[in-house]
Amino acid sequence: DFDGGDCVNNCNSGDVNNDGGLNILDIVLMVECIVNSIDECNCSDINQDGQVNVIDIIMVINMIIE
Repeated sequence: DFDGGDCVNNCNSGDVNNDGGLNILDIVLMVECIVNSIDECNCSDINQDGQVNVIDIIMVINMIIE
């Protein structure tokens, strides 16, 4: 299970907009990172596999639902 730990850039994993919360705004920004092929999307690579993709989005949705 994912423990919600810090990502490489010292932010809470999934908190893409770094507002201290995990919500739909972070998911919207993650989708924007994927669609626009943005490489510098802090805290978007939830499973830390080197890619930001739909798996990371699903993991954030599950974190929000929990």
